[in-house]
Amino acid sequence: MIWHHTVSVSQFIGSDLTFFDAIYKIKDIHELEQELSRRTGRTINLPHEQTEGQKVTLGMLSPKARANVLAYTRPDYELLRDFFQPPES
Repeated sequence: MIWHHTVSVSQFIGSDLTFFDAIYKIKDIHELEQELSRRTGRTINLPHEQTEGQKVTLGMLSPKARANVLAYTRPDYELLRDFFQPPES
C-alpha cells in the first residue's frame, strides 16, 4: 500500500527522462496544474492533503540514518541532476 510513497523515483519512472515533456518540483505544483488544465480544457487541482505532523529534516537524523537516506536517493539525484542537487550530508 505504501510502495508508491517509498520507491525511488528512478525505480518508478525509469532512467530516461526524454519521455517527459517537463519536470516539476513540488514547490511548483501550481505550474503543473496550469499545464494540465490547459491541455485538458478542465480545471485541474492537485491539493496537498498531508499537512499534519512534525516535518522531519535531514539534519534531525543521526549520521548513519542520513547516510542511508542519501545512499537510497543517490540514483534519483543522478537521474534528476539537472533539477536537484543532493543535500549536504
